[in-house]
Amino acid sequence: MNRFIFILIFSITQLYSFGQEKYVEATVERNNRFAIDYYKTLSTGNENMVLSPFGVTNCMAMAYIGCNKNTQQQIAYRMHFITPFGVLYSFKQLIKRFQVYKSKDVNLLIGNALWPNNELNIKNKYKNLLKVNFQTHVQSLPFSNPDNKSSKLINRWAKKTSNYNIINMVRPEIINKNTKLIYTNFVYLSGNWENPFNKEFTGKNDFFLPDNTVSRIYFMNQTAYLKYNENNVFQIVELPYSGNNISMIVLLPKKLDGVESIEKMINPVNLDFWISGLYTKLVHVSLPKFKSEFRQDVVPVLRNMNCRLPFTESSNFNRISDNKVFVSNIIQHTLIEVSENKSENFTELFVDPDETQEINDNFIRFKANRPFIYLVRDNANGSILLMGKVISPNFNKLSADYNLK
Repeated sequence: MNRFIFILIFSITQLYSFGQEKYVEATVERNNRFAIDYYKTLSTGNENMVLSPFGVTNCMAMAYIGCNKNTQQQIAYRMHFITPFGVLYSFKQLIKRFQVYKSKDVNLLIGNALWPNNELNIKNKYKNLLKVNFQTHVQSLPFSNPDNKSSKLINRWAKKTSNYNIINMVRPEIINKNTKLIYTNFVYLSGNWENPFNKEFTGKNDFFLPDNTVSRIYFMNQTAYLKYNENNVFQIVELPYSGNNISMIVLLPKKLDGVESIEKMINPVNLDFWISGLYTKLVHVSLPKFKSEFRQDVVPVLRNMNCRLPFTESSNFNRISDNKVFVSNIIQHTLIEVSENKSENFTELFVDPDETQEINDNFIRFKANRPFIYLVRDNANGSILLMGKVISPNFNKLSADYNLK
């Protein structure tokens, strides 16, 4: 009898755990759908760009669990969210996984914060939900017109939490005495590669720009067994970071002006198909070093994506406060640094580019000497962390500094 009860309890526990993992799978699928929508909304013209759709969904998920009625329905519809419980559980697991991936070889930092006007009485239950599930810093501030003091406090938090990588996250002029709620998120990534780019093989080469001019820039080089595929429009390769927990997927058009063609083709189904079709080949990769940064109040972007109610006085956030509140700003700051391995983290798959004369006919060349698209994703569940493109690198001290928005 006791054995039967034990088996029954164990089975119920396993079933419950299985059900919760289904929440995570559904959230990843829906987040990735938003990621592509978000990328396409902002990807206009020939501009360099890096975005963290995951950072935006973090902030909107925090708002989602604090709202009610029509506001909750609109956020759920536009952000593709599941139930509030499913969102809470899923984001807790996803954030925890990304934080586990941080190591001495991969510097992956994610920070969430909520900054309410100190005239508001924020409910303790809501603050606790943010801290437990999103690891969110919550601090009320005395907003004024314009607010240098509050912006300095927010920037100090971002600077310290990101190990001094995220600088000047918020400008004073965006804050005024009528500001209600400011959500902030940053994502920073730099690290070594599972198959190393050795500094010894970095050198200058031509990068072909959309206007048919040429720029001499620094390229990293490696020859290794990598997951690869191609079609008549582009080549695609997976570059895993050290530990093989996250990877950069690079989509390189075969034509100089081919980025727009790939962007038209990208959707969740196609992207999954392309990545699932990768197979191991010996590939020589030549990739520019770059540093790309993006900072923006994404509220106007979300409004353009027809998510408007949460940012108006008609919204219902009665689970956050009994005061009349709405989301004033969502500041998302993304920074990625792509460079060679900082240590000799060589693996058995690595091949010295200078020792491949006898296998020249067998390896594939992946030379990113023209504009390309990239994304960074979790290898365990496919969650997209970053999406971006390199169009016209402007290198300074072996690094590309893109326009900050």
